[in-house]
Amino acid sequence: MKRLLTTLLLTTSVAGTQAAADCGKQLVDELSYLPTAAASRLNDELLLQTDAGPRPLKQLEKPPYLLHFWASWCRPCRPELQEMAEHYQQISATGLPVVPVSIDINGLATVQQTLAQLGIADTLPAYADPDSALFQASGGQVLPMTVLVNAEGRISHQFNGSTVWSHPAYQQRLGCPAP
Repeated sequence: MKRLLTTLLLTTSVAGTQAAADCGKQLVDELSYLPTAAASRLNDELLLQTDAGPRPLKQLEKPPYLLHFWASWCRPCRPELQEMAEHYQQISATGLPVVPVSIDINGLATVQQTLAQLGIADTLPAYADPDSALFQASGGQVLPMTVLVNAEGRISHQFNGSTVWSHPAYQQRLGCPAP
């Protein structure tokens, strides 16, 4: 697992640094991301609903990134989204951005309404996967769920349950150079 993430971070740029690899390794180690059985290639052609209309995932973000799944009806997802919003800009600026995706069947309208109710509509992007195609392709079974998509576009690690975005490993990552 350590070698996989180190490779991920070093291959994100030609001039990758050991400091970035060390920070990424710490992030995975401390937050108990589990390596997937086989690093499956994510279908980045799957469409997400966005404010700008349907877009394939590959147009939203280039790997590596954290793909975070949630839903408006998921009780632990709501407070986690609020915490994510507090740290979203800082975490995304490190070179390992977070892509929050709702699997609400009513799509983007429900996502926008939920983000507005939580007071974070201006902070987090609104992405919806109403048919859960991306969620299922990512091995989704529980919510919330976060997966690490490596530089090759493969899901290399998965974390089931709420992520503590204020965890020291994420805060440490904020001080690391972008890969």
